[in-house]
Amino acid sequence: MIQVAILTRRLKEGKTYEDFRKAWYHTVGFGTGNKMYTVINVFDPREILVIGFTETTLEQFESELKDHPRFTEKKPTSKSLLEIFKRLQR
Repeated sequence: MIQVAILTRRLKEGKTYEDFRKAWYHTVGFGTGNKMYTVINVFDPREILVIGFTETTLEQFESELKDHPRFTEKKPTSKSLLEIFKRLQR
């Protein structure tokens, strides 16, 4: 299964793409087959878009989701995501 994450960031006034890269650059991998693409909005250079692709299994996804502090079983978003991925695996 390939997981896709799309994130947008708006640079603060006076900050550059280079500042963004320095703050978010990882020197160590994530332990999975990741590919990440970062692009700048041509119409608004302060808007950054990051698209990440991660190869994972349903079991790895469930484990990561349960361990992540922003996603818990109590939150409807987490349950929805988990149910969608379970249905996709059938």
